[in-house]
Amino acid sequence: MPANESPSQSLLEISGLRISFPSAVGLTEVTHGTDVSVTVGEVVALVGESGSGKTVTAMSIPRLLPAGASMAGSIRFDGEELTTASDERIRQLRGSQISVVFQEPMTALNPVYTIGRQLTRAIRLHDDCTSAEARIRAIELLRQVDLPNPEQMLARFPHQISGGQRQRALIAMAISGRPRLLIADEPTTALDVTVQAGILALLRQLGARHGMAVLIITHDMGVVADIADRVVVMHNGSVVEHGTADEVFYRPTDDYTRSLLAAVPSITTVDIPVIEPERPRAEPVVELTDLGVQYPGGCGFGRPRFDALTEVTFDVMPGEIVGLVGESGSGKSTLGRAVLGLTRITSGSASVVGVDVTKAGRAELRQLRRHTSVVFQDPGSSLNPRATIGQSITDPLKWTGIERRRSALAARAGELLEQVRLPSSWADRYPHELSGGQRQRIGIARAIATRPRVLVADEPTSALDVSVQATVLDLLLELQSELGFSCIFISHDLAVVEKIANRVVVLQAGRVVEVDSAAQVLRAPREEYTRKLLSAVLVPDPHAQRERRLSLTNAQSRPTG
Repeated sequence: MPANESPSQSLLEISGLRISFPSAVGLTEVTHGTDVSVTVGEVVALVGESGSGKTVTAMSIPRLLPAGASMAGSIRFDGEELTTASDERIRQLRGSQISVVFQEPMTALNPVYTIGRQLTRAIRLHDDCTSAEARIRAIELLRQVDLPNPEQMLARFPHQISGGQRQRALIAMAISGRPRLLIADEPTTALDVTVQAGILALLRQLGARHGMAVLIITHDMGVVADIADRVVVMHNGSVVEHGTADEVFYRPTDDYTRSLLAAVPSITTVDIPVIEPERPRAEPVVELTDLGVQYPGGCGFGRPRFDALTEVTFDVMPGEIVGLVGESGSGKSTLGRAVLGLTRITSGSASVVGVDVTKAGRAELRQLRRHTSVVFQDPGSSLNPRATIGQSITDPLKWTGIERRRSALAARAGELLEQVRLPSSWADRYPHELSGGQRQRIGIARAIATRPRVLVADEPTSALDVSVQATVLDLLLELQSELGFSCIFISHDLAVVEKIANRVVVLQAGRVVEVDSAAQVLRAPREEYTRKLLSAVLVPDPHAQRERRLSLTNAQSRPTG
């Protein structure tokens, strides 16, 4: 931090900001007189549901708004007015003074260039240095963001590293110009709990080390409790509450803030006896025995085969919800695809609704499709943008040969929409006309169209706001109770798993390390790996989260010898 700055100095002042977007009826105002301030070295969280205006507000600072957008009001950065600054001046500030970490690093990073090429280019945009000097600086930055083997990392492409590593590489690029303000837009969405904890710890360290202020945009109140000094709550384009983290969490004054906090799922931390529920006596609908999935090696020499799953054994009973948890790369999604017959099983056996998946031919797999279905993580990309909602949710009926009559499909579309609490008249709408939560309801409607006996839900709520997430989970539980299907629920959010699952299977590096009731696994785990996952879960309580972080830091610093 420069000597002439102090933590109390204001770095960013947004006053009366009104942003409008072009529409069919002219300009439509999306933020209404927003006020936000950030001081030097401070972490401010901008929170609210999708459409609240938080991302638009943050992206107005480096002027990264869509074409045609207009701004009124004031944005002052270190005393300089940005709303009237020239485009050239804004370009000078981007990266060197104000940097952005975007939500999805895979789309923010160029897939055809190595990490090294992208990082050294970012460095040379702001520093007058040679290629060799930029490479040395790039290695130093990768070390700062705790990426292993930084020299090797420079040669890798984005698809060759994990989601958490991509996010760290993106942060390295963002801080390459030594910015004074870092805007982080949902930087931990869809990351597993241990990677999420690491990214947040990194942001804290960078802020403390460089005196950098952070404006973090998030819908995750656990993230807010962990990292924020102050919180600004937005709703329908307006700021409805602001204050310190303690004030907003413990003494909220606005009903909307209270509803956000009430919707946050959290793992039960009360030490209560774990009572083992009696498992139903019936034939399992899914039975996996020593299941293995091996991916072939690359075309070149020295590329070994990869064991994605090894000796996986567990079952799923009729009407049971089994939570599948573990870090990224543990094999959760691969296992879900194997159960559905979408990934080739290379060893062991898998019986799903009486079909031996390992030996099934085309006719058997078609029969399997009638009784199994899936809810994908991102309904936006899994729904055909050119098909109406009615067509999308009844396509499984046509594919499996259950129903092909147009009138019957139209009637069934209306029934399914009503089952997921949407108007039947929406059958003629298109996916882009719906919100993220509404599209996920469409994904669920499509999944239950064939009245499946087994449903695989792959991270169905990870990208949803907390209130929308709670609504979708309640809907899924209601439908499961009504229709009686079994469910394999894949998630990195252990609090969500506790809410929805009867039993939990913990995967580590493709192997099952623990299987038991949800209460046993999430409150009294037997395995060290499960305890590690639980210790990384963010608690939506600033005091409790500080204590957990301090306890974890102390445990990691103790000598092991």
